[in-house]
Amino acid sequence: MTALLAAREGMACRVIMESWGDVRYRYETAGNHAMMELCGPEETAVVTDPPSGPVEDMPEARRMAEEARASGKTPWFLSRGGSGPLGALGYVRCAGELVDQWGEDLPEAVVCPCGIGGTQAGLRLLGCPVPVVGIGVTGKSGADMERFVRSQCRELTDFLETDPIPEEAVRCLDSCAGGGYGKPCREQIEWMRALASSQGILTDPVYSGKALYGLCGLAAKGEYAGPGGLVFLHTGGLQLFYDFSSLAEV
Repeated sequence: MTALLAAREGMACRVIMESWGDVRYRYETAGNHAMMELCGPEETAVVTDPPSGPVEDMPEARRMAEEARASGKTPWFLSRGGSGPLGALGYVRCAGELVDQWGEDLPEAVVCPCGIGGTQAGLRLLGCPVPVVGIGVTGKSGADMERFVRSQCRELTDFLETDPIPEEAVRCLDSCAGGGYGKPCREQIEWMRALASSQGILTDPVYSGKALYGLCGLAAKGEYAGPGGLVFLHTGGLQLFYDFSSLAEV
């Protein structure tokens, strides 16, 4: 999506693909390779190191920026996964739409995937007492995820100049990540299959499928069992089917 937007706006684009989630990943033979090449980026680099620090501190990003400056261009870095205040604004607007649709019929909770935390941070600015439960997709502990989300909430409220979000309002669950990022467990696949075959709704193995697994776990335990029910936020991600072979293993 970033490369497509850059092409539409007449901006040069350089892409860094992070393949740390699956060491067997090969961009050159992945399905997303053809889609990315259609978007016309100037360069696509593949790195295997786990994410650490902001994008602009990555060696590949620094090299790309130096080359851009040398050719008279001004580099601009997009945060990993669209995280950060600007990226989370999309989910602030999403939260506003949800509140308008609900009116006085509030759900018991909203369930969404949690990777870096931007989705959950944006939704947390609901302006109403609806819990937002983040289902971990990377294998990080619940405490680590909650720390990430709270940090993003602080950045977002500072950016929007709004009141801080209470720390106790952030809840993340760490029991649904399977073998880690991009590595679903058999139970998750069974829930993905059940939703697709009964409702015609596809979820992906990396994000929305794990959130679905967490949603079903919450329902089975009777959590948030009030009359409002649970809202499942489907974050898309179906193109990830092209890049992960992990489904074939479960």
